[in-house]
Amino acid sequence: MVEEGSLRRLSNLIYLDLGFGYLTEVPKEVSFLLQLQVLTLEYNQIKEVTLSQILPLVNLKWLLFVRNQIKEFPKLQFLTELTWLDLEANNIRSLPLNLLGTLSSACELWINDNPLNDVAAGTLLPLPNGSQIRTNTSVFVWARDEDERTQLLGGSGECTIRTKRIWISSRLR
Repeated sequence: MVEEGSLRRLSNLIYLDLGFGYLTEVPKEVSFLLQLQVLTLEYNQIKEVTLSQILPLVNLKWLLFVRNQIKEFPKLQFLTELTWLDLEANNIRSLPLNLLGTLSSACELWINDNPLNDVAAGTLLPLPNGSQIRTNTSVFVWARDEDERTQLLGGSGECTIRTKRIWISSRLR
């Protein structure tokens, strides 16, 4: 548990590790850490992440929620400097379209070990060159058309997706 007021005086903090803390929610105090670049909340019991909890953290580069109980995750289009989002081993069944928005540099997105069956290319796009996405091999990443597929795969291998299935949907044309 993070006590109210305990982090507010740490306004210049850039790295905060709250892993293995038996937390059931993202502490409200975190939203006061405007200079924060790394927030790790792995191996807790967090079930929900709301936009209001992380919206003030526009300087985040790493956001790690490994092994929690999260079912849904908000869009992060305001985190343009994000280079690593780790959501592995949660209870996420779907992700919002345009999850990451427009990033300024390559990003690693780890979504493996979630009960995801498929991920829309629109969830992942646009992806900067050099980005990596880690999924389970049983996850379908589907694109609406050939253009989305080309963007997703980078045409010349600029993006790495660790799944074996890219599916082009003909239903959505």
